[in-house]
Amino acid sequence: DRGRPGILMDRIDGHPMSAAIDLARPEPAGRALAELHALLHTRRVPLLRPQHEELARRIRRAHGLSEAQKAVALARLDEMPRGDALCHGDFHVDNVILTSEGPVVIDWMDATHGHPLADVARSLILIRHAHHHQTDTPRRNAVLHAAARFGQAYLDHYTEQTETDGEIALAWMATNAAARLSEGIIVEQRALATLADLPA
Repeated sequence: DRGRPGILMDRIDGHPMSAAIDLARPEPAGRALAELHALLHTRRVPLLRPQHEELARRIRRAHGLSEAQKAVALARLDEMPRGDALCHGDFHVDNVILTSEGPVVIDWMDATHGHPLADVARSLILIRHAHHHQTDTPRRNAVLHAAARFGQAYLDHYTEQTETDGEIALAWMATNAAARLSEGIIVEQRALATLADLPA
């Protein structure tokens, strides 16, 4: 079943979902991404590493955080709910390939089992903050505006589909931002540090 999430085709014959997003009308794509993510989260793969362990590992390696800040971030992580859903860990539009037989989710290197809304929070960070490489100001402004609308449509539709609380996803964003600092993406570092909301 090549059109179901979780299956990596031997041959990718489609295009990334990002190529299909209309910047003037990003909401339909946001809703489509939410439906695919919700479906993915119905799967259970208990042999995968726990999400909390992976996030803790990343926080310990975060660039630009002091040891005291890392301790706060780790304590905050310990207070967050756990789960047993299949979580992709890097779910964004460039990791969804659109084919004639349906969407295919690729790049499962960061997959864990854990809380689905933590996975949603990671996606929200990527949607809202992964555009700082844009140097053309008009283009950057258009992309950031579309990303905000895309992210809101994604979150609203996901929580409606799954009957979950979007505030929990938003609460996970600080932890995910601290963890993403481990990736050393310089253009995002200031925004991520602000989002991580750690004491100076």
